[in-house]
Amino acid sequence: MGSTVEQACPEDEGRLTCENFPSLRISYNGHLPTLKLDSCRLPDSLACVMEKLGVEVVNTMRVENCSALGGEHITGLGLKELWIESTDHQKTLPLDAIAGTPITDFRVHDSPFEFTETTTQNTHLRRLEIFNSIKEIPSGSFRSLRNLTFLALYGNQIESLSEGAFEELKFDNLSLANLPRLKRALIENSSLSPLPEDLFKAFCGLEALPENVFKDQINLKELKLNGNKLKVLPEELFRQLGSLEDLDLSGNLLEVLPGTIFEGLNNLKAIHMDSNRLTTIPHTTFSGLTNLIQLTFRDNLLTLQENVKVEDENVSPFSELRNLEEIDLSGNHISVIFDDWRLSWIHRIRKIDLSRNRIRCLRTKDIEFLGFNVTVDLRYNNITSIGPVGPNLYDKKEHIAYMGATFILDHNPIACNCTLHSFLYFTRNRQYPKFNIDDSLCASPYSLIDRKIQDLPLEDLTCDLKVCPAGCSCIVRPETSTIELDCIETPIEFPDPKSLNLTKSKLRVRNFESLLNIPEHVEFLDLHNLSLTELPLIPDTVLELNLTFNHLTVIPKEIFRQNLSVYLVGNKIKCDCWNKEQIEILNRNKDSIKDYNSIRCDDESYLRKIVVPHICDLWWAVVIGGILVALGVMAAVTAGIVYYHIREIQKYIYKQGWPLPPGVFEEEIDNKSFDVLISYSDTYEKFTVSRLVPLLRRAGYTVCLRCIEWDVGDFLPHKVPELVEKSRRTVVLLSSDYFESEARLELRAALMNERKDRRKRLLLVITKDFSPDPSLARFLEARENFFLNDTSFWETLKTRLPKKRKEKKVKPSQKTLNVLMTTEQQMLFNSKMSLNQL
Repeated sequence: MGSTVEQACPEDEGRLTCENFPSLRISYNGHLPTLKLDSCRLPDSLACVMEKLGVEVVNTMRVENCSALGGEHITGLGLKELWIESTDHQKTLPLDAIAGTPITDFRVHDSPFEFTETTTQNTHLRRLEIFNSIKEIPSGSFRSLRNLTFLALYGNQIESLSEGAFEELKFDNLSLANLPRLKRALIENSSLSPLPEDLFKAFCGLEALPENVFKDQINLKELKLNGNKLKVLPEELFRQLGSLEDLDLSGNLLEVLPGTIFEGLNNLKAIHMDSNRLTTIPHTTFSGLTNLIQLTFRDNLLTLQENVKVEDENVSPFSELRNLEEIDLSGNHISVIFDDWRLSWIHRIRKIDLSRNRIRCLRTKDIEFLGFNVTVDLRYNNITSIGPVGPNLYDKKEHIAYMGATFILDHNPIACNCTLHSFLYFTRNRQYPKFNIDDSLCASPYSLIDRKIQDLPLEDLTCDLKVCPAGCSCIVRPETSTIELDCIETPIEFPDPKSLNLTKSKLRVRNFESLLNIPEHVEFLDLHNLSLTELPLIPDTVLELNLTFNHLTVIPKEIFRQNLSVYLVGNKIKCDCWNKEQIEILNRNKDSIKDYNSIRCDDESYLRKIVVPHICDLWWAVVIGGILVALGVMAAVTAGIVYYHIREIQKYIYKQGWPLPPGVFEEEIDNKSFDVLISYSDTYEKFTVSRLVPLLRRAGYTVCLRCIEWDVGDFLPHKVPELVEKSRRTVVLLSSDYFESEARLELRAALMNERKDRRKRLLLVITKDFSPDPSLARFLEARENFFLNDTSFWETLKTRLPKKRKEKKVKPSQKTLNVLMTTEQQMLFNSKMSLNQL
């Protein structure tokens, strides 16, 4: 069975008697850990109940909603703990009833009663817990409880504590928590040592403490008065608390601390004054607190400006706290960093919280902390500027690892101008002191708003120069050590960069006229976007020249002197074969052209991709290609014209006496009836008819013979020129009797026809019996002729005759036809010869 016996009385009567109590005879070696009685009318004595249970001693008895409990009920039970809960019958606190018992722990919950004066001394009770709705504790209520060490009065409606409420008590722990109506506590002459840490916790209404409330509390080490409404502290309030180490006065309404409020508290290590209304702290307030380690004044109204200066050093009221390790002054109205924080707190200080104050700037000396490894929190201030930064100073004789100071500067409206340059330069090039700016953003100028300071290029940090020439705007850029002038025209006077610890100037001109009177310190000249077509005379002192976005097509090679850097993007540089020399100049000086890789030609191609030796290749290719295309077009047009007028062209060529093109034959264009007319004398008539004519016909030529084509009655002088005109060639066989025959008329007609057509048609063949006279010899020498008895006669004759299309192989039937035709001609020839003889 369990260690608790619970008896609930019947609902009808609710009376607990020995008769109706069950006989359980539970063996606990004569000891019952817990007995709980619920809703019972208690008998005169509980001895019979113990007898029914078979036990002699009960350690703990809990009586809930029962009748009033008196001494007769508990005497002889050997109780150690007694709980009375949720009953309206207990009208008084039965301290006299338990005085003769060994009870050491007595608790009363939700049972309203009144305090009565007790006279019986109780030497056993050590713990008393009252959780009721009591409103007052009369003086001397606990006087008889000389050995009481723990008193809890939480959850009541106590409005005041009288001066003798805890008279002659010596507590190990006193809890007055959760008493929202308590406004005044008078605790003195009580031997309360020590006061518990939650003595006044969450009072939410305590407005004042008497001056002697902590009298005789010489052993008190921790005192919490937070969460009240204290406005003033008596000057002697803590004078007796020589052992106090931790004091919490947070969450009150304090406005001023008395100058000697902490006098004598030499063991004090921590003071908490957060969330008050403190505006002033006298300079002597913390005198003598040499052991103070932690000090918090968070969320007050302190400025600390009322403090005096000591030997030209601006010191705070904390200057004598040489062992301080942490101080929290966040959420106040402090606007300066005091010298003692930098110079006095050297070896122990680890954290100084100045966040949420009104510091506007950090001077150079404000950052020169001598402290080792100190963190200074400056977040959420109004810091706009940070002065030049130098390394922390420290005593080289100290053999302590020096890690420097760390400043947290996030969430400040820092102006990202030239004054920030030295700070950012230092943070990026030196290790100590450290500056935490991970979440810091620029608050100005407009162009840099919300840019992360940590990632900001140093070149972007500038300031406007107030003294500036008329028609100009001037800025200072520390990163390049330059004054930059942006002027409508070239100014007459220039600001001196040396007066601002700078070295050079940069000039931009928007309306270019001349560059006269430019001083030597102008090393950068900006002439971009001025529509320049020619390069002006540049002073030798200029080291950088910006000519971007002009209309320059040619860059003189004289500009590329040894110490001059040039910018040329955006010009209309022609990158063609005609400007090859210009491209070569730019290519040779590309190291001086800072934007060489970005320069585009007028055709939008990149200059860097041009191979100078081959720059004309494309041009030549285009030219040659163009010529070929033109020729092709001309050829096509010519071919078309020739195609549609081929016959007229051929006739024209023929009439002009020019050689006919290959594939063109005279028979196709001259409308002549015969290829060849053979002129001969009677001596060679048989040779001509029997041998020469058959050979020519077998070769495909049409042959004309006077004797055949002449009809009876034709007038010979008329007929011969007609036959010569119808023939393409006239072959004359010159024999000894030729000029005595009628054949001479054919020679004459052929010569006349040749002169008329301007084409050689007469072929002279010299026979073996022909002997020309001297006059005829000169004629023959002037003309081409060949010999009949020459072995190459036939081949020579064919080359002189009109060209024929390739002759097809003659079929046998055709050969027979040719023989018949030859026979027919022979017969016709013989008949006509007979007629001539008649």
